[in-house]
Amino acid sequence: MYNNQLEDIKKLQRFETLDDFNESFYIAMKKHRDAFSKGELIALKTLKNWGAKIVGVVYAKIGTIISDLIKRKGEMYAPSRSTFERAIRKAKKLGIIRTIETKQGSKSERRRNLKGNNLFIFELFSDSEQLTERKDKQLTERENAETPHKQAVPTPEIEGDALKTLYTSKNTLSSLRKKRDSSYVQSYVPRFLVSKLKPFYDSADIIEDCFLNAVHIMDSYHKGGYEFVTKANFEAFANEAINALVRKERKLSEYGQSVRRPVGYFTNAFKQMVEDAAMNELIEAEENAPVY
Repeated sequence: MYNNQLEDIKKLQRFETLDDFNESFYIAMKKHRDAFSKGELIALKTLKNWGAKIVGVVYAKIGTIISDLIKRKGEMYAPSRSTFERAIRKAKKLGIIRTIETKQGSKSERRRNLKGNNLFIFELFSDSEQLTERKDKQLTERENAETPHKQAVPTPEIEGDALKTLYTSKNTLSSLRKKRDSSYVQSYVPRFLVSKLKPFYDSADIIEDCFLNAVHIMDSYHKGGYEFVTKANFEAFANEAINALVRKERKLSEYGQSVRRPVGYFTNAFKQMVEDAAMNELIEAEENAPVY
């Protein structure tokens, strides 16, 4: 493959949307975060960010990525080339990315058979296994599985064995979920979150799903040893994510529309803030690391 054949490069992408790519990368990091040093995590996240134009495919040189990082963030922030190369080797071994060698594409360069830069292709990951083929059906199942609270929640009207029996019916479950307004929100959900979401989404399921998704995200970073995972930060991130959702809802309401997937919108906003906080912690740790 030649490095100037953009259409051929686009055919290598493994993701339909940037959201799919971000979710897959998050799952890969949840599984394999401990395999990387903090500097390598910064390198891998930087490489991932360069995969936004052609989703999941990076066709820039490592030197170019490092130079851009130094220009934007400063030399203290940028990992070394050897750190990038270590991160890439580990990611390849773990199946997070694969590489394809290219040849330089001008006519004179083709005659001389000159080697071009590598292409870095991020692979698909699901919660249960690494995906090796692009299947729309599997992607749909993975997206539906990402929300942890899809099982039925007991309501005051139904208890015990009768509840278990009724929940075996999909139609019954669907009708029960639709009837659960915000007054049925479970007690484990913080009141501040209920009070802020209730005016816009009078649904126990939406409110509970937002909370559980946020807890799931924070818990994954807590297990990774991050110090920013505190109750105060959780509340701050949740409030900001709700504010972002409400702003979007109000903007769309001017056109007679509404957010189609409020739980997904909230979760993406919350996750972005958590990822930013994690990156800031990694940067601070890298800057304060002793120099030998």
